[in-house]
Amino acid sequence: RTRAGGARTRSGEGAAGSAVVPGKPSAALAAWSIDYAKEPRNPAVLVTLAGLLARMGMPTEALALFDAADATGASVAAPAGLKGQAVALNNRGYALLLLRRWKEADVALRKALALEPQLSEAARNLAFVLNQEGDREEARRMFFVGVWRVRPQTIVRSGAGSKPESPGAPPAAPVQR
Repeated sequence: RTRAGGARTRSGEGAAGSAVVPGKPSAALAAWSIDYAKEPRNPAVLVTLAGLLARMGMPTEALALFDAADATGASVAAPAGLKGQAVALNNRGYALLLLRRWKEADVALRKALALEPQLSEAARNLAFVLNQEGDREEARRMFFVGVWRVRPQTIVRSGAGSKPESPGAPPAAPVQR
């Protein structure tokens, strides 16, 4: 991938590439901050740092970095074959959710799901937003969409042979007692 100025880069390159430490977001933030100091216009760095800030309870700062990444006009790669733009929209939606900006979060999260229907995080975030907006039925449906990628065989009503919660749901797994 080529970034502004023609230099070659990969997402996660530099100090932050190995800094994702479960339960220690401050270590990841420190490492990504080093990469940000080196490449303040690299959209991959901006989006990742923004996502970390949102998860650490700094949604206003996160939105500023998402806006800066958007201003570069460059696309962002994402892990696991997901579309980078969808991941960025989900993280933006999460920051907006934290700020209780429900309508804006709703728009961002729906766009994320349109780009990447398997992005369960976006579906779960949208479920929360819809619940806050008072659309309980759609929130319930989105919650189940959001759970499928995480635990596709655990959505059961009661016992083996139960029907799936909604059309297109994965088959119910037998309940072990």
